[in-house]
Amino acid sequence: MTREDDAMTTSDGETANSAVNDNLFAYTDIGLGVWAFLESIVWFIAADYLLFLYGVRQPSRWRRYLTVVTLMSGVGVVVHFTLLAFFPETMASLLRSTPFVQPWMFETVSSYLADSVWLAAVQPFTLIAVKVWTYMVATSNISFAAFLVLVMIGRVTRWGVVLTAAKSVNWLLDDLVDDYYWAVILAWTLFFAVVMVLGEL
Repeated sequence: MTREDDAMTTSDGETANSAVNDNLFAYTDIGLGVWAFLESIVWFIAADYLLFLYGVRQPSRWRRYLTVVTLMSGVGVVVHFTLLAFFPETMASLLRSTPFVQPWMFETVSSYLADSVWLAAVQPFTLIAVKVWTYMVATSNISFAAFLVLVMIGRVTRWGVVLTAAKSVNWLLDDLVDDYYWAVILAWTLFFAVVMVLGEL
């Protein structure tokens, strides 16, 4: 086989790999949006998990990812609040049975909100799920509109940090992202699991 043939084979292989990657990430917006929406209501794994992995793989799309996760998470919070208004007992039971939701979280959030609704902005950094905060707002006289704006400001800030970290990892690995992507997934999964366990303590 000549050098030209080797070059063509390599080029074809890279094209094939690129096509596979494009197909794998063709539905990232949908997957991320659904994940963020459900996480605001019933799902127990934060959207940050997917957001970081997508950000590492396709850092150039960070604005799109941030927009999708923000919009769908916000919609999820509104839907959750509405469901709590119409089906309070059912939603409360569902929330309390959700993995990584502990009784002390309700007391902690109640204490925060009793001090000031402005503290809703720190929700993303408390390791207490937004659905717990939404529940506490729904069972109080706190303005939901103010809560929604503040909590989303906080969440966008955290997602910005996550995407910045993802872009940094991509920059460090550069062309090796393809080769080490599964290692990144494993490392991030282990880190995320540890954070979730610590947040439950």
